[in-house]
Amino acid sequence: MNTYFSNKIKLVSFISILLVLYVHSDFHNYPNEILGMPFNHYLQISISRILGNLAVPLFYCISGYLFFCSADNWETIKQKLKRRVSSLIIPYIIAATAMVAFFIGIKMVPAVSSFMNGQPDYLSQPINDLLYKTYIDNGDGSPIAFHLWFLRDLIVIMAATPILYFFHKKRLMPFVVIALAAVYLLFQNQLSSAFFYFTFGAVCLDKKVYGRINPILAFIAYLALAAFIYFNNMEVEPVGTTILLTTFLGVISVWDAIDEVLPKDYSLDKHKVLSTACKYTFFIYLFHEPYINIVRKLIVKICGESSFSFALSYLASPLITAAILIGFGMVLRKYLPLAYKISTGGR
Repeated sequence: MNTYFSNKIKLVSFISILLVLYVHSDFHNYPNEILGMPFNHYLQISISRILGNLAVPLFYCISGYLFFCSADNWETIKQKLKRRVSSLIIPYIIAATAMVAFFIGIKMVPAVSSFMNGQPDYLSQPINDLLYKTYIDNGDGSPIAFHLWFLRDLIVIMAATPILYFFHKKRLMPFVVIALAAVYLLFQNQLSSAFFYFTFGAVCLDKKVYGRINPILAFIAYLALAAFIYFNNMEVEPVGTTILLTTFLGVISVWDAIDEVLPKDYSLDKHKVLSTACKYTFFIYLFHEPYINIVRKLIVKICGESSFSFALSYLASPLITAAILIGFGMVLRKYLPLAYKISTGGR
């Protein structure tokens, strides 16, 4: 992997985590929570849905590429899986536990708990139920730290990588990608999506997906299609095939369009602030909840409930939360380097 490609991955990952923060920053249930505020409604759709829907697939593509990059033999796969214990499983356990500990502790601070969505009394639950909800499923398809569902599913994929490597070794991975695309369209659930984008990234991320088609024009086409779908309330549950195909168009077009925008000699080292921020992408992902929820509600409480304050909160909360976490991560990395290393898996 050359320097440009490595920097591209870091940059796309950081942009993607910002989009995840925007997804978690919006105010739901229009026209209830933002009653009579159509501007806010369409603003949130434009960023959280049209752009935000690309973030997780891009993360899976990058994860697939990085896992199979330089995977030359079974010994390499074993070493990669061993490293994933410290880089995925341990951070997952720490972040999931921290979320539950936060909710238990916040019950004792009523002034702050008012900024949180209603949470049950976890201490009153049987320990086996609490452990299951903390690390597996809280009943809604995600653990209590709901944003960690991505990492939980990625761990499941890691368990299946020896099988995927068998096909990789036999040069059959392109056929696996096609088969998983069919499964993805057939079942239309989180895990099938995760497997498809992971394998697609492993096979295609370092290749130009488009031939003579301009990826910027393709990305504009994605924006137009996605806007038509979401602004006309055409999304359905489970997600329709049209949305799946549209999202895929967005993923491959934005990935290739980056190359059209960045100069060929682009280097993160020339951009000190951005380079520093990119180092904390995983830390932001692990710990942005529930703090972004507090930030967004605090802004509205200070500014009052108006269309302007909801828009301000939505736009500013992700940036404020990211800045706070980067600052905290820098302090933790400097004064408690071992704690930071363990909690982020050495990233």
